[in-house]
Amino acid sequence: MGFLRYFALLALLGVTACAGPRTAAGPSEEYVEIDNPAYTMSPNASPTIWVPRRYVESGIPRGSQLLKKGYEEVVGKETPAPTSPAVSPRLRIAVLQMGGNELAAGLGEKLRSSALVGEPRPEGALSVPATMEERGAYVLSLNRSRDFNAVVFIGSQKGEGAGNVLVAELYDGMGGILLRRIEVPIPVHPENDAVSRGAALSASLDSVAEKVRGVARHVPWLCGIVAVEGEKVYINAGRESGIGIGQRLRIYRGGKGVKGLGFDPGSRIGTLEVTGFVGPNGAYGTIREGEGARTSDLVGIE
Repeated sequence: MGFLRYFALLALLGVTACAGPRTAAGPSEEYVEIDNPAYTMSPNASPTIWVPRRYVESGIPRGSQLLKKGYEEVVGKETPAPTSPAVSPRLRIAVLQMGGNELAAGLGEKLRSSALVGEPRPEGALSVPATMEERGAYVLSLNRSRDFNAVVFIGSQKGEGAGNVLVAELYDGMGGILLRRIEVPIPVHPENDAVSRGAALSASLDSVAEKVRGVARHVPWLCGIVAVEGEKVYINAGRESGIGIGQRLRIYRGGKGVKGLGFDPGSRIGTLEVTGFVGPNGAYGTIREGEGARTSDLVGIE
């Protein structure tokens, strides 16, 4: 009986030694201290034990959560780096009429589902300049405050009736560069009544809108800086344009239109972080890096 008690005592001492603090490590094995899984099973057990680091890095032994605390302390909880909200601002497209027609309103409505559309129409019919260069200059004069990413002129060669052709010209709003000329025929319906003519015109406008969207999605989103007051930089884009609080935008300087290509925004000189809104389509932010902003600079997507 005494022999059995002596043997049990030796076994208990061996377990306690294994569960106690580790004071030395082998030359080829690195150990880490974790909570003792058997701590609650025996009042004599050590609250922590040492195990090879490879046990922790390769997973939790025995498929349980017993080493969770030790694992998190050694490996560390993953903390994703803060990022700007995943927001894609909508292009702002101005739709203007060529001649005395009402096509601009119809095209503008069809584009509205995918882009924020404005329709700044002068009183009466718009007399479109004859040359491409003159129309580009008109676009620049219209867009002095950088309100639009693109401008579309819409008209027809012979009118709005069946058998005619709708003509749309899409210009880069920042540089006044013609990006695409679009022509879509208005189909002839056998009945040729008011209802069928209206349906044919609507279908042709759908086709124009689809082609405009196809080109416009390659136009870079940009907006203007309208004021700089201390640390606040105000831009003419906000909620309606799809801007989000915390979003980081690039600041560009020295942009120019390149004939036959489009608008080059220039060199990136800083980063603006949006911190608040002003009105339905304005916002302000703080410079996070780079030089001070100017009202002649442009702001684009980060």
